[in-house]
Amino acid sequence: TVHEYMELRDRNIAVSDVYEPGSTFKTVILTAMLDDPDVKIDTTMRLPARYKNFGGKYGEIKDDHGGWDSLTLKQVIEQSSNVGMSELGWKYYNSRRDTLRAMVEKMFPYGKMSPDVVAPEYKTYVNNLNASNRDFLNFCYGYSTRISALQLITFYNALGAGGRMVNPQFCKGVRRGEKLLENKPIVLNERIVREDILTSVHVDEYSLDV
Repeated sequence: TVHEYMELRDRNIAVSDVYEPGSTFKTVILTAMLDDPDVKIDTTMRLPARYKNFGGKYGEIKDDHGGWDSLTLKQVIEQSSNVGMSELGWKYYNSRRDTLRAMVEKMFPYGKMSPDVVAPEYKTYVNNLNASNRDFLNFCYGYSTRISALQLITFYNALGAGGRMVNPQFCKGVRRGEKLLENKPIVLNERIVREDILTSVHVDEYSLDV
């Protein structure tokens, strides 16, 4: 089989390509859940891991690694447990899936970034979470959605910046003769989540501390 590679004009992989983010999106889902005023998630709770059937053939969720039967919420993120994240979603949002989707879309930059580089941006989206249990469960641990790398980085940057989300910039400014025309930050959201969530969700190089 011969695979042809097509170079697209002005294509920038980080900006133009959309993909299912997988485990890197678990932080987004959990942050949205913790920010839900109608749900009180005990951060010391233990969640099932390794395997659970949430109903029928398409409700089977497995973890590809680890031998634990249950994990703390912090360990669910550290060990990237699909089962643990699915349990959170099923317990609190199975009967109101659109609520979880709306909360994620409120804090995550699904719209066009329009960065200061010439690159096409393609449509990002979320599957219909009410269409099947599988789509909903997949969404809880980073699938059934398509985003760009730039959008994901923008979210993590906001977590590290006290919740303030700004539009990504590649160029600090443009010099014309002796004059520097600076690109001023464009704020997309002054605070994506409550301040107490930012103090309880700490992102470092290795893990999400809850």
